[in-house]
Amino acid sequence: MTDFQKQFFARLYIEEKDTVSFEDLSNIMYAMAQTVPFENLNILEKNFKEISKENLKEKILVN
Repeated sequence: MTDFQKQFFARLYIEEKDTVSFEDLSNIMYAMAQTVPFENLNILEKNFKEISKENLKEKILVN
C-alpha cells in the first residue's frame, strides 16, 4: 500500500485495504462525500492552481 493510499483511508476514517474492489467503491465515495468538502471558492476568486498530482493530493488530503 502506498503512502497516498494510507493517507487517503485515514482522511476518510475508513479501514485500509490493500485491494479495493468495485463493491467497495460506494462506501469510499460515500466517505468522500461526508469527509472531503466540495467547494469552488478558488474558482470564484479566480485563484486557479495547475492540475497536478501534488495539488490534488493537497486538496484532497490536507484541505
